[in-house]
Amino acid sequence: MTFHRPPTGLPPASRRSSTTFHQVLFALTKEDEADGNNKGLVALLPDAAEEPKAAEEALGVLEAISGVPSLPAAMRANALFQAQRIEREGFGIRWAAVEGAPRLWRTTLREAATRKTLMPAVLQLGLQERAAAAEEGVGGPARSEGRRS
Repeated sequence: MTFHRPPTGLPPASRRSSTTFHQVLFALTKEDEADGNNKGLVALLPDAAEEPKAAEEALGVLEAISGVPSLPAAMRANALFQAQRIEREGFGIRWAAVEGAPRLWRTTLREAATRKTLMPAVLQLGLQERAAAAEEGVGGPARSEGRRS
């Protein structure tokens, strides 16, 4: 399957500022009987050949929400995050690359996890990952400090 980049109005990667926040496209899927009746999450990453730094940063975002992420205090205190046991059990995310589609990654989610906790966590943890990458001057996913697995 070929993915065509939609027009975005952004300049080519070579002319973008180093502070550009690179996007990852996430899609939630409904429960799938063939996959244990679990909800799914799919991520489309930037093309590593065209934008290696962006792809590396995107992998860092995927890593940041995997396993049992270290949540900010406001999320740990949130009743919905507590009810879904996100701080203790995470979202159940275990990323796997989709064979034949190197930019596409997929995972299932724990039954208790919902978009109402997942999406704020993706945004917050993604921003934290971006800030950590900027502090280190790299875009890689090798920063796992503060995370529990």
